Amino acid sequence: MSPVVATVAELERLALLLHTDPAELSYLDRFDAGALRALRTALVPHVLGGHRTAYRRIAAASRLLPVKATAALAQKRMPPRPAAA
Repeated sequence: MSPVVATVAELERLALLLHTDPAELSYLDRFDAGALRALRTALVPHVLGGHRTAYRRIAAASRLLPVKATAALAQKRMPPRPAAA
C-alpha cells in the first residue's frame, strides 16, 4: 500500500471514530499513516469509554442469545470497529 493510500485510509478510520466527514480532517493529511494510527488508537478509549457499560451488557447477553441475534444486535448498537471485533 502506498503511503498516500495508507494515510487516506487512516483519515477515514479516524473520521468514522469521530462521526465526521473525512474532509473535516483533511488538515491532518500532512502526517503519515503511523502517526494517524497512533492518534486513533489513543482516542478509542476516550470516545468509546462512555459506552463501556452498554458493551458489557451486550457481551453478557451474547451468552444467552443465538450467535445470529447477537451479531444483529451488535451491528445496530455498536460502532463498526468494536462490532467487528
